[in-house]
Amino acid sequence: MTLDTEWQVRYYDDVPLTCDECTRPLDDLVSKKRHFEAGQVLLDYTKDVRQAVIAFVEGNSFSEARRVVSNFETIYLDFP
Repeated sequence: MTLDTEWQVRYYDDVPLTCDECTRPLDDLVSKKRHFEAGQVLLDYTKDVRQAVIAFVEGNSFSEARRVVSNFETIYLDFP
């Protein structure tokens, strides 16, 4: 298995990260308009469902956002 970036290798052990630890990779993805990948990082590495859904929507990945919402239900999502 080949991982794209160093932070993926470092955190491959599936330990949830804080957003502070992922800020640089996330900012890089968002600045390159790679919202889908940013959503995946937020969901897989930080376990931040709310921010992942927001990233998917910003990248027009509405079906993925809907899939995540249905999988995690509203227990984890607290949208105003």
